[in-house]
Amino acid sequence: MTRIFKLEAMVIAKISTFAALYAVLTLALHPISYLVIQLRLSDALIPLSIVYGPEVAIGVCLGCVVANLFAPYGPNILDITLGSLANLIASYTAFRLRRRATLGCIVAAVIVGLIVGGYLWIITNVPPYVTITSVTISSLIAIGAIGRILVGIITKVLEEHGLRLR
Repeated sequence: MTRIFKLEAMVIAKISTFAALYAVLTLALHPISYLVIQLRLSDALIPLSIVYGPEVAIGVCLGCVVANLFAPYGPNILDITLGSLANLIASYTAFRLRRRATLGCIVAAVIVGLIVGGYLWIITNVPPYVTITSVTISSLIAIGAIGRILVGIITKVLEEHGLRLR
């Protein structure tokens, strides 16, 4: 029974850690984290599910809920719901593609770009081709490049210390 509680506590701790990291990074970098031209550096956490498991997907989803409550255009149900769902799907997809980490990061970036860019035009009154292109490019930078670098560094450090990867 104690082992079950310990495992549940570890899962909750991992989810909470990634939710907090995502929300704090987004809010700390508020000027570049929102609107049409954005570079949400907190999205670099999305592919860390490759290393730390599917709990990361839940964490970045919940962190996005919190971050989007403080968007400059005010809390928007579309942004809170679909932005969080985009993170959940992207991070879980990266986890499923963990044996091909680069592909997982690129696919995750495109998922975020298409979903977020696909609704952001409604909130910002900017043409959809602009929002989709802008968010996809910024996601490729944050998730596809920076996130992939983080995955590589963390993987290398874990392997050097003989720790098992997911």
